[in-house]
Amino acid sequence: MGVRFPTRPLAAAQISTATVRERPYLDWPLPYGRGTDRILHIGVAVALMGILPGCHRGTHRAAGGAATQADRLMAYYADLQTGRFAVIADFEQTMHMELFRSISTGRTALHRLSLTSGVDATGGRCLRAVFGRPDDKLIADNRAARSWHLPRDWRDYDLLVMAVHASAAADLQFTMVSGQRHLGSIADSRIPLNAGWNLLRLDLSDAAEHVAMDDLGELRWALPSLTKPTVLLIDDIILVDNRADLFGDSSGEDGGLYLRRRGRRWDVGVGERFEVGFINGQIKHWYDLSEDPLRVRNLVEGGVLGPSVVTLSGDEDTGVAALGSFPAWGDRVVARQQLLEASQARIVVQCTWDFLPPDGEEATDMPTQQWAYTIYPTGELYVHLECTTRTSAWSAERLGMAVSRRAGPTLELLCHGTAQLGDKGRLLHVPYAVLGSGAAASPELCFVVHDGRSAPLMKCLHSPDGTRAIAVAFGGETRKPVQRWDCLIILGAGDSGGGLTAEDHALRYCFPPALSPAVGSMVTASEDDRDNDGFHERYGCYVLAPDGNRVLLTIGGGGDSLLCNPVFVIQGSVGKEAWVYLDHILLEGVCRTANGEVLFQLPGSVGTRRTLEVYLGNAAELK
Repeated sequence: MGVRFPTRPLAAAQISTATVRERPYLDWPLPYGRGTDRILHIGVAVALMGILPGCHRGTHRAAGGAATQADRLMAYYADLQTGRFAVIADFEQTMHMELFRSISTGRTALHRLSLTSGVDATGGRCLRAVFGRPDDKLIADNRAARSWHLPRDWRDYDLLVMAVHASAAADLQFTMVSGQRHLGSIADSRIPLNAGWNLLRLDLSDAAEHVAMDDLGELRWALPSLTKPTVLLIDDIILVDNRADLFGDSSGEDGGLYLRRRGRRWDVGVGERFEVGFINGQIKHWYDLSEDPLRVRNLVEGGVLGPSVVTLSGDEDTGVAALGSFPAWGDRVVARQQLLEASQARIVVQCTWDFLPPDGEEATDMPTQQWAYTIYPTGELYVHLECTTRTSAWSAERLGMAVSRRAGPTLELLCHGTAQLGDKGRLLHVPYAVLGSGAAASPELCFVVHDGRSAPLMKCLHSPDGTRAIAVAFGGETRKPVQRWDCLIILGAGDSGGGLTAEDHALRYCFPPALSPAVGSMVTASEDDRDNDGFHERYGCYVLAPDGNRVLLTIGGGGDSLLCNPVFVIQGSVGKEAWVYLDHILLEGVCRTANGEVLFQLPGSVGTRRTLEVYLGNAAELK
């Protein structure tokens, strides 16, 4: 009986864009925190109103045939489709103006209700604010509220949406301030506005680390770079819970891979195993769901998992101390997240950073960094990283990659560079690191670089304040104009494959067992296969080409390294029915890649000899 594939995997379906001030690389030392003298730049998505995909939709009708205001808002803003939202102010009711006041030392800040200048599709009313000086501010709070109030508890929401029209291009400073119980805690975001309507989507996940989300006291708008009077029209300020499963079941009941949207954050994980959260193109959340199903302890809290591109100075042994210096890359970065593929076999997320010059300078020939994360249910993340190393204005001389996690009293660091004393055989060429204690409450983080020549040295250290453990791979030649690395990150290395050690995982990635099909062949001529051995390091899989619609392969049974959770892709299988047998038993859980090729993973370690067979046929011939 054949295995049919009527459902195509989710591919390139979601794109998230953010513009982030400063340089959100390794937070070492942590640059932002709670207090009046520190600010956090919230992840923000900005799009021109009217061209944002999904914004303009048919108006929903109430039971009596008339559209309610909630219907109009849900029809216009895609994030409101879940129906879980709270309106702070849409200005269709005069009492919403009770929340707002203007502050100005020169009496140049003014605001009033406009009856006709707002978003037409949601009622047409809005707040009109005039800013005449850089220190002018528009503030929303409950100081004068009587009939309408600013919500204080935002814990049920993940996104703040608002529409802002600027009379000219401007640099908006938006600030969230905690209430009296947490006085002085602020989260600040600087957002470049285009002339005309802008849709702002502010993710609240980062802000929650610095502002008490159950005690919001004040919102502020300002234009600190103002050079001439500017008018802002503000409409539809809405708190949104837009959590939704984009793929799989995040409840974990089926034990399979899932992709969940939460604000602008994407969570990828497997129930009762692990979850990682992408924000602004970085993994800023990692939970061990086997010990922490309620997601209380973020194992990368205060930083990012990586791998992050780092510049080095000084000699190779001490140059890592300059990890916080990034003057050449750019003043700002535009971060994008794109889903390339999703199936129960794997999820592929691509993250891109496009750097921008300082305000007022032309954006030409700016650097780019890009990550492709291939995530498997076993907790293995295969990462392909590319970064610009030369532009017309600068050249990066010495680079490295860094991964980091939250430190703890029992955390141990193990680093292995190339050619260590006592190394034997192929281990001489394998750089890897382990950040973890092995205890269930503190799962290990294993980091392996594929090509030891690209980063032969590995250094493990703690951040100066002791809150983060960091492993840095460096020392290789910096290639121009683009540097490329392939690496493997394993979350929970101790139980990711039949009790294999970190050394075993490192060897099997850098020197995977050679396979010799009896029927068919290995696909080696691909840029995803860095050493032409049939194992594609970018995606962590073997690629096989059938011969006469058939593949016959014997795996396991010894060798220099052990097969563990091997993944196979069958080239030339697009549009064809497929039968996959392991030891003559039909294999369940066969999927498709984004372009329709057969994809499957064999769980666990393969120690004994196993027979793998693949048969392909045309669906039309089988009816």
